[in-house]
Amino acid sequence: MVQDLRQLKWLLFTLPLKKIIFFELVTCITGQHNELIHGILNQFGIKYDYDLKVMTSDQTLYSLSSKILLKLKEVYETESPDLVLVHGDTTTSVMVLFSSFLPKNTHWP
Repeated sequence: MVQDLRQLKWLLFTLPLKKIIFFELVTCITGQHNELIHGILNQFGIKYDYDLKVMTSDQTLYSLSSKILLKLKEVYETESPDLVLVHGDTTTSVMVLFSSFLPKNTHWP
């Protein structure tokens, strides 16, 4: 049973995409709300592809943001996505949005 409105929103966002044949859906989780997300994933037989494991206690938004960016860089280099969709908290959503616009190999002189 869906225990939280956030779970229901995520399901309504994700499940229809899995049924569209021309999409290869790659799912990432951050580790936030682990008990909730693993419960819903198990309940609906959904497997995630990447657990970014960026959540730690008492971290700052600066620390969380930098972790998300660095972990997503690894995912993008492996997957080379054509489209990035995000559903999450504000910090995660902003970092995913920002990282999706960065060039694949960003090097500063």
